Amino acid sequence: MAQVITIAGERLFALKAQNNEQLDIDTFIFANVPGQDPNATIDRNEGLPPVAQRVHQQIVQQVGRINDNVVVYSTVLDSVTGPFDFNWVGLYSSANQTLIAVSHIPNVSKTITAPGTAGNTLNRNFGIEYSGIADLAGITVQPETWQLDFTARLSGMDELTRQLAADMNGKDWFIEDGFKVVPRSTTNTFKVTPGAGYVSGLRVELNQDHILTLQSYPQFVYVDAWFDGDASSQWKPKTAFTVTNGEMDDYIDVNGKQHYVFKLARITAADVVDDMRVVGTNTKSDLRYNLIAKDHADLAAGLLLDGTRLSLEDGKRYIVQTVQPASKYLITQTPNLLPMPITIVDTNFSAQRLSEVNGAISFVFDDGAAASKNTLIPLAKSLGMKACLALYYSGMAASYDSVTLKDASDYIVANGGEILSHSMNSEKLDASTDSDYGNSMLYTSAETFGQYGFPTNGFVAPNSVLDSKFRKTLVDTYDFAFVRSVATTSPYASINFTWDDRYNLVRVSLESISTAHAKTLIDAAAEAGALVCFYTHTDTGNLTELFNYAMGKGLDNITPSQWLGQLIQLQKNHGINTTENFFDNSKMQELVQGDGPVNLSLSLSNISNGSYVLKSSENGNVIDFSSGVDTLAEQYISFAQNWFTGPLKALTPICFSLYASSLLASNTRLILTISLKDSSGNTIRSVSKSQLISGGRQRPFIAETFIPNDEASHIVVEGKIVAENDGPIRLIMDSPQIEKSGKPTAYKKTGIVVRYFSTSRVTTAQMIAPNTDTEVVFNQDFEGDKVLYKTSVGKFAPIDNRVYRVEVHAGLKSLVTGDIVEIILLVNGARYKRQQFTAADGDNIFGASFSIRGDGRSYSIAMRHNNDSSKQVTTYSDAILTISAR
Repeated sequence: MAQVITIAGERLFALKAQNNEQLDIDTFIFANVPGQDPNATIDRNEGLPPVAQRVHQQIVQQVGRINDNVVVYSTVLDSVTGPFDFNWVGLYSSANQTLIAVSHIPNVSKTITAPGTAGNTLNRNFGIEYSGIADLAGITVQPETWQLDFTARLSGMDELTRQLAADMNGKDWFIEDGFKVVPRSTTNTFKVTPGAGYVSGLRVELNQDHILTLQSYPQFVYVDAWFDGDASSQWKPKTAFTVTNGEMDDYIDVNGKQHYVFKLARITAADVVDDMRVVGTNTKSDLRYNLIAKDHADLAAGLLLDGTRLSLEDGKRYIVQTVQPASKYLITQTPNLLPMPITIVDTNFSAQRLSEVNGAISFVFDDGAAASKNTLIPLAKSLGMKACLALYYSGMAASYDSVTLKDASDYIVANGGEILSHSMNSEKLDASTDSDYGNSMLYTSAETFGQYGFPTNGFVAPNSVLDSKFRKTLVDTYDFAFVRSVATTSPYASINFTWDDRYNLVRVSLESISTAHAKTLIDAAAEAGALVCFYTHTDTGNLTELFNYAMGKGLDNITPSQWLGQLIQLQKNHGINTTENFFDNSKMQELVQGDGPVNLSLSLSNISNGSYVLKSSENGNVIDFSSGVDTLAEQYISFAQNWFTGPLKALTPICFSLYASSLLASNTRLILTISLKDSSGNTIRSVSKSQLISGGRQRPFIAETFIPNDEASHIVVEGKIVAENDGPIRLIMDSPQIEKSGKPTAYKKTGIVVRYFSTSRVTTAQMIAPNTDTEVVFNQDFEGDKVLYKTSVGKFAPIDNRVYRVEVHAGLKSLVTGDIVEIILLVNGARYKRQQFTAADGDNIFGASFSIRGDGRSYSIAMRHNNDSSKQVTTYSDAILTISAR
C-alpha cells in the first residue's frame, strides 16, 4: 500500500503558511481505479480519478494532533454506506479545490446491512506530516486510539530493538555450541544442537536437538529466524531450518513477515560437516578488552590487548576487529557524529562501528580534455568500467577535441557512468573568490547541465578547493561534492566512510601516487566497507591493473550517486528546463506539393519503387515509408529539414529525435545526421548515428554539442532509411523533434500536427477606393494547394467544420502619416471582423490574423482606408494570404 502528499497539496500548505491562513481539509473521496497496482510508486502529480471511477465521497469526521508536525484525518464508512469496491482514497480540500493526499490500496469491498446480512464498518485515516501542519490546520485535539496505526509503530520498535541488538551483540554469532550441526550415529542424519545465538540481531534459542535427514551431498543448512506472535499476543523470535544446495537470502514471506537467514553449516559427506558459525562466549563485548589490531602490530592509546597497553600514533586512523562478537571498528581521534562513537578510556581516541555495506570504488576522469575523449573513455568502455566524467562548461565550449555531451551520453548509455559538474570554468573557488561569482558558478553549472538534458547530483571542486562560504549554495544545489584531494596520507584518511560529510568527500589523484599505494587504498575500502575514489586527467598506465585488483577484492564499481543511494535518498531533483521543438511540425502536412510535405525535403530517387503515405494512427499522424521487393542493399529513402540558427555565440547542444517502428525488422536501418552549416552551405561540423529499427515503436536520436562559431548559419537534420540487405524496407515515423538538449526530452506535441495549408498572393495592381470596403483578390497560388481558396474570385468556403487560421500580409502605396487602414474579414460579403492600423508616410505593410470555422459560409478579405484618393495594393511577397488548419 502506497500513500503520498501530492505536489499540489504541498504547494497549498506553503501558500497558506506564507499568507498566514488556516488550512481546511474536509473531504474523503473513494474510487475504484482499474488496473491500479497498490505497491507501485504514486506519481505526486496525480489528480482526481475520472468521475466515472469515483464511488463515494464523504466529509472528514475526526481530526487529531499527534505532534506539531503530524496530524491525522479520519472518516468512518458505517454499515449503511455502500455497497461499492474501492482501491483509491483521496484527501481533498473542497475550499481550495485541491487534492491533498492519495493512497493506493488493495481492493476493498464495502458492504451494507441487508435482510439476513450485516454490513461492514470501515475507518480510513490519513496521517499528514508537514512542518507546522497542526497549527496551520488549527488542530489541537489529541487523536482517538482508533485513529492510530499501532502496527507500524510497534513494528518500528521491534526493528529498532533488533538493530540495537545487532550493534551491541553482533549481527550473526552463536554462543559456544548453540545451533552447531553435527553428524549422528544413524547414517545420513544430523542434529542441530540446543543453545542460543543471534541471527541479524534477533536472539534465537533452540531448546532441544533438531534432527536433519539428507539424501545427497553437498548441502547447506540454514537457520531461518523471524519475529512473530501467537494467539495470546505473545511475540518472540521463531526459527526454522532449511537444507538446500543453493544460496538463500533474507526474504519477506507472503504474510509480509521479514525473515533473516544464516548459513550454519556445509555438509559434504555423511560424516563431514564444515561449521560456518561465528562462535563467541556469553560475555559482554567491551572495546577496552576485546579489540585486536588488524595489520597494525603497534596499535595504541589506552587499548588493553591481553593486558598490554599499546600506543596509537596521533592523527592516524585504524581499523580493528573485536574478538566476539566479530565486528569492525574505526579508531580515530576525530570521529563523526554517526554512528555513535564509543570513547576509549584514558585516551583521546574513539571507536565507531563500520557499516555492513560492501566496499566500493569510483573513477573520475577530470576536465573532459582530449585525453579523456580519446584514451580514458575508450579504455573504460573496454573494461566495462563505470567512470564519472567531471566536465566544465568552458572546457566543452573550447574545442571539438574535448568531451562533448554526445560523447558523454554515448558513454553513459554504454557503461552506466555519471556526469559530475566541474563548475563553469577551471577557476578555484577559494577564499579570495567573490561570493556572488562563486555561488553563480555552482548553481549555473547545475542549471546548464540540466538544460542540456543531464541533471547532475554531484559537484567536483576545481583544483579540489572550495571555501566554506560556498557551502550553503553547494548543499542547496547538489547531493554531494568532492572538495578534497589527498595523496600519501593514511589509507583511512583517503577513503569515504558511510557516515562522512557527503559535501566534504575526498578523492585521490592517480597521477600523484604509486600503484602500490593505490592498492593499499583499495584494501582499506574493501576492509572498511568504504568508497575509494580515484581521479585522473591522463592515462596513468595502471588503470586496468587497479580496476582488476579492485574487482578481485570484491569492491563494487559504482558511481558516487549509486553509493550514496544505498545510504540515503538523494533529494536534489534538478528538473530539465523545458525545451522548444524547432522541427516545424506544420510542414508535415496532409496536403502536399511536389515530392513531399511542404518544406520537408523527401527523396525517393535512390531506391526502387519507394513511396510514402501520410496517415493517422494511435500516435497521431505518421509518415509510412516503404519500398518494393526489388530493393537492393544500401538503397535508401532520405528526408531532411533545416533549422536556421545564425552565428553560435555559446555552446549549443542540438538533439534530433523521432519515433519509428518497422514491420520489416531485419532489413530497415535508420541513419540520422546533424550538420552545422555556414551561409554557403559548407559543413562546419557533422555527426551521424546508425540504428537498426526492429519491431515496435522506439525513439532513435542523434545529439551533438556545437561550440561557438561566428560563421554558423543553420542546422541540417537528415535521415536515411536504408535497406540492410536486398529486399523491401518499411519505416513508420512520427513525432520528429529538434531541440537544444544533449538528449531527447518529452515530445512537445501529440503526434505530427496535420495542417491544411495554402498561400496565395496578389500579383496585379488592384486599387482600393477611399472609405470603401474593397475585397482583395489574392489571385495566384504561391505555396500549398489552392483547393481551399479560389484565386479567381477571392473566396474561401470550407465545409469540414475545422477551425482555420487566416493570416493576411498586405500593403498600400503612397499613404500619408495618420491615414487609417483596416483589414476586414467578410462573411458572405458582410463585415464580420476587422483590425485597424495607423499608417506612416509612404508605402506601408500591414498584418492581421483571424480564426474562422469551416461551416460552409463564404469568407473573403477586404481593405479600407481614409485617404483622399485610391491606393494600390502592393504585390507579390508584400501581399500574401495564408490559410491553415490543424
